[in-house]
Amino acid sequence: MWDTESRKIFMEGEARISGEQGSLEAENISIFFYPMETKKPLSAESLKSLRAEGRVRLLSEEIRASADTAMYESQTQKLLLEGRPAELLHPALHIRGSVIRFDRIQNQMEVEGSSEAPTTLRETAPENRESPPMTAKALRQHWDLNKNTLVLSGNVHVTQSETEIMADTMTLYYRAEEKKEDETGHGSEPGIDKAIAEGHVRLVQADGSAHGDKALYTSTDELIILTGNPARMERNGNMLQGPEIRFNRRTGEIEISGGASGSLLPGSGAMPF
Repeated sequence: MWDTESRKIFMEGEARISGEQGSLEAENISIFFYPMETKKPLSAESLKSLRAEGRVRLLSEEIRASADTAMYESQTQKLLLEGRPAELLHPALHIRGSVIRFDRIQNQMEVEGSSEAPTTLRETAPENRESPPMTAKALRQHWDLNKNTLVLSGNVHVTQSETEIMADTMTLYYRAEEKKEDETGHGSEPGIDKAIAEGHVRLVQADGSAHGDKALYTSTDELIILTGNPARMERNGNMLQGPEIRFNRRTGEIEISGGASGSLLPGSGAMPF
């Protein structure tokens, strides 16, 4: 249906728009154009906004997305996706959330309500070792694709293999140059280079846990530096604490600086870990 007065096109029932820059599919699509002479041909330059509803599928050179609803504003170049969950596959990112806002001008993304919809990440693996993928859950995510950073906040929960990390906030830095296309032709998940967790930090593994105020992890040497007042590690009923705890995931070595204390179970041996 074409409404010349309001300059709106409404498409209903397996609607599809395609062009050189991509395609859009949905049950309903509404296209709004800027006011101008009705006799003048419509073009991409006259597009004001677009709204799609119902099983939305978006494909372009930059992204692939699926959602329940999608809204795009041409002047600000902002894309809003909403769903249960909405998903967006950028060349290096696979993002899930109930609300995804993508600012094409600033090259940034805001994700909300993703605590039950994990985003897939990938660590930069050291040589000769394949790193399993990570999944991240948080109430909010902020991606800055120019700075190659991701900030997670609110009930942060990151899982990799048998390791879980919980915190109030977490900032991840990844290497854009590590992006490679997989067998499907899409970009692979970003390679995480460094991560900083802050506020009520808790690390959990099958044989123990650690607590602190802040944790720094670098993937190249697989070193976790946990600090607190004090930081504390518990394993097999034993406890070790101090201002700073360094744990090498590769070798299993633990080093405490600034004054260490702890407790051992009877018969557990001289070393608590």
